[in-house]
Amino acid sequence: MVKVRFWQEGGRFCFSCKGHAGFAKQGEPDIVCAAVSALSMTLCNALVHCAGFHCKVQSGDVFVSCAASLRTAYIFETITVGFYGLTARYPEHVTISQAGQGGTKWNIP
Repeated sequence: MVKVRFWQEGGRFCFSCKGHAGFAKQGEPDIVCAAVSALSMTLCNALVHCAGFHCKVQSGDVFVSCAASLRTAYIFETITVGFYGLTARYPEHVTISQAGQGGTKWNIP
């Protein structure tokens, strides 16, 4: 199970992603893990390219924390919508928790 978490804390937008989807049999390509990786890397790449942030990614775990701004809010909202779509299609393999905002809306200080 992949556990995705979005939250806001002290004027920062935060994201973490841990686990393995377990959709495919061991040793076979896992399309759910591939989708999670694509969304996670898109978040990191967008923050680096569009907002000038640095992201740290380790095999199997992703953690992102960046200053809240209009630009980063758009990036986080887009990725949040993507993860909700993935969770709707594969609810037994991906879960999302959110704190600090309602729905997919990000509060900009």
